[in-house]
Amino acid sequence: FGANIKANLNKRYGDVMNKLKVGFGWTTSGNVGKGEDFEDKLYPDGYRPRPYSDIPFLNNINAYIEDNVTLPIGKTSLSLVAGLRVEGNYIKDMTYKNAISTSPRFNAKYSIVDRRGDSGFLRNLSLRGGWGMLEKLPSLSVLYPVDDYRDIMVYSKNYGTQNKYFYVANTNVFRDYFNPDLKWSRSRNIEAGIDANLGGVQVSLVYYNNKSKNPYITESYHVPYTYKKTNENFTVPNNPEFRVDKITGDIFVKDKDNPALGEVLIPKSVT
Repeated sequence: FGANIKANLNKRYGDVMNKLKVGFGWTTSGNVGKGEDFEDKLYPDGYRPRPYSDIPFLNNINAYIEDNVTLPIGKTSLSLVAGLRVEGNYIKDMTYKNAISTSPRFNAKYSIVDRRGDSGFLRNLSLRGGWGMLEKLPSLSVLYPVDDYRDIMVYSKNYGTQNKYFYVANTNVFRDYFNPDLKWSRSRNIEAGIDANLGGVQVSLVYYNNKSKNPYITESYHVPYTYKKTNENFTVPNNPEFRVDKITGDIFVKDKDNPALGEVLIPKSVT
């Protein structure tokens, strides 16, 4: 969804021509689909279902203003263009606040010769230059990261006359690191050029100087973690009831056919 409002104002002040543009826009984008899924529930290690509908919509608000002034100077003319664009992204409960960027720019063109209707050799000659700063906001995956999971099986057991199966996994949750000092990526662009029409042939010579600052870089780092396996050779009843302590990871078992015996702690593996 989106909406835009634009307005133009052109007015002449004597020999000076002024063209003003302003605009405001709003867009919202998201996905209400089911998300990634696997047939027959054959999930890979660490998979967790996450419907796209659980991810908040990305809202973008932007506004811009541009002013173009043309000044006659004798038989020549000078055109000046200045503009500013402000943009902001907002996602409900996002970690990064004040996701707002500002992108100013300035251009100038000095027309020395403008005889495009003539048949002479030099029909047009102009000098131009420009400066601009473009800020780029982080992507949705940075503003609203997805958790990663690592499942490590610490116990598995087949039991009973029907060869039933029970297993326990140790799960570690990893989230993209929040960088409180993150600065928006920006690029500075400078150009200068000369344009000419020589005998009906258009010629342009342009110099560009672009420099990026604070580019977004993703780095991977290792987080150490420990876990202990439970002894899978420990004998369990044919009709067991397992219980896992989610804090310690200890696994207990009791015999449903003889509950009076109570729970027994399955020991950890030696290695």
